[in-house]
Amino acid sequence: MPVNPLLNVPVQNDLFSNLRPVCPNGSSRYKTIAPPIVGSHPSISAFSPLEQPSAIPVGWYAHVQPEGASYFYNPFLRIVTPSDVCLPGVSELIVTAFERITSIMRQKQRELNLASEIYIELGGSPTQPQYCYYLIDHNCRIPYWITDITPDVIGLEPFSSEDHLKSLLNQEYWLHVEHFPMHNLYPLEAEDELICILADSSVSPASTAPYGMHKINDLLQALLVMRTHMTNTLHDGYRLCALGPLNIFADCDFIHLLCDAARLWLLIARARHINTYGLWKPHPDRLQSLDSQHADRVSLLERLSSTLELGTA
Repeated sequence: MPVNPLLNVPVQNDLFSNLRPVCPNGSSRYKTIAPPIVGSHPSISAFSPLEQPSAIPVGWYAHVQPEGASYFYNPFLRIVTPSDVCLPGVSELIVTAFERITSIMRQKQRELNLASEIYIELGGSPTQPQYCYYLIDHNCRIPYWITDITPDVIGLEPFSSEDHLKSLLNQEYWLHVEHFPMHNLYPLEAEDELICILADSSVSPASTAPYGMHKINDLLQALLVMRTHMTNTLHDGYRLCALGPLNIFADCDFIHLLCDAARLWLLIARARHINTYGLWKPHPDRLQSLDSQHADRVSLLERLSSTLELGTA
């Protein structure tokens, strides 16, 4: 039986049953195949049938991400799920998984803080459901789990230190935000930092940014244009993504800004992780070899090729 390291007492095994830790990159979002559309309704009901709302369980709200993927959010329990809670029994299973996760957290003297939310996706079979899960900390901008895990089990690549792991998890955080943006807040601090990073990279031929100078400058200008149209979305250091309470009614302009920003942050976090940004002996120059034996030797041909690629003189 697992032992709670904080209390030194056993944790009930049945709470762990069917819980499966995953990463945002392990979502089924891009793994499902859309079935062919087959007509199943012989007629159309009278009097504006399309105006009839879907039977969404109480406490849940439906969202559609800009790429078209739908998901559901429960602002009271802070659960986000791509599983269809409108299907019979699904919302009950999701809540069951939530109760198991929070029960384990309480046994470990932990609480789901206000900056966190839980991703839960149903898997397995109706008779033996499996609950894929991870938790998101919006303050630290990382996912986390309620038990110790082996990185390769959830699809994480190797890392050399805790700081290196944090940069790896930061990529997963922004992937989550890109996939589920409709209910989230966007810290103005993160927006300002992203603009500063792009501005710096737009004048650095040897930057380790994921794009060249001209592309970075185009992205920077696009973000600045979008920002000028969103002056009324600021509140207490955040951009509000919603027009109503509980982050239910999403503002479309903001959502596109948040998705674009999340994608850029993901690319930047990936480049920083590869180049060990902020760690001992980072790789700060794209003209510098990643091979430590040749780090100081960059040929004239390499510099010329990089210059031509970036379009700089």
